[in-house]
Amino acid sequence: MQGTLSRTDLPVYPNNFNLLRFIAAGLVILSHSFPLTRGNNDTEPLFSLTGVTFGNLGVYIFFAISGYLITGSFIASGSIWKYALKRALRIYPALIAAVVFCIVLGLLVSDVPVSTYIFSKDTLAFWVKNSTLLLGLHYHLPGVFVDNPLPHVVNGSLWTLPEELRMYIGVGVAGLLGLFRRPLIMYLLTAAAITIYPFLFPRNESIDILLYFMTGSAFYLSRHVIQYRMVFFFLAIVMIICSIYFQLPVPVLTIPLTYCIFYLAFSKNNTVLKFNNYGDYSYGLYIYAFPIQQFLVLQGFNAPYQLFFLSFLLTLLAAFCSWHLIEKKALKFKPA
Repeated sequence: MQGTLSRTDLPVYPNNFNLLRFIAAGLVILSHSFPLTRGNNDTEPLFSLTGVTFGNLGVYIFFAISGYLITGSFIASGSIWKYALKRALRIYPALIAAVVFCIVLGLLVSDVPVSTYIFSKDTLAFWVKNSTLLLGLHYHLPGVFVDNPLPHVVNGSLWTLPEELRMYIGVGVAGLLGLFRRPLIMYLLTAAAITIYPFLFPRNESIDILLYFMTGSAFYLSRHVIQYRMVFFFLAIVMIICSIYFQLPVPVLTIPLTYCIFYLAFSKNNTVLKFNNYGDYSYGLYIYAFPIQQFLVLQGFNAPYQLFFLSFLLTLLAAFCSWHLIEKKALKFKPA
């Protein structure tokens, strides 16, 4: 299907993707601790300095890595059906469990009668839309978190998942069109998007993460020629600092930040690499943290850093269970 690209083209060397995604999830939890206790991002440390939140940074890391790995997954799959099954097994089992968790948690804290809650159109919409990602998302459950500083929203983190699903589809379409056999086209499309977007459109988070996904994909396609060297890493850091200092458009950060992500991903520090032995808890951290944080705020934990530390520990427990009881088991059904 892919001409000269083969199933052996996936990187075989060790990497730190699990650790980076774990850190990214932690950044999202930290970032959410401010609007969930204060109602807005105004006091979020990174946002007050740069206009980009720690949550934005975490999501950029997720999508750059996703673009790299999902492109490799398509090429290695050998067929569009195997690719689709792999992606479905990765995203849906844990998501469905998280949606059930939200509904049960909502039932425990809702201020409406049980029968009203169970038979509400909001509850049905929350279940159907958030479990499928095909009909939009629904953030509210009846009578849940109505008096929190960020009211009504049960799981705001889910907004990226339909975006991720669309990018999975986009990779499939690009692969079927043979674009991965012509990486120059992908490089030009990515460069054009990064260059043109700030001048034609107002800043949009959906486009921001698409750029990181596309850049991650381009990095995968050029993985045999990109050199990850410390001098280039520090040069990328300088570019990022200058971009922030001169208040350049956010997309300017895309390539240097993505280079930094993959420089760290392919560091061969044996101590760091041992993190891979513990499992991949990033997805669980991401999809469970928001409702747990909202619940803790409801219980009176309304200081941002207090909320972060306590919610991180509780969410890590949920992520541990999600990985070992659901995600890891589901991935055993992935086709070879």
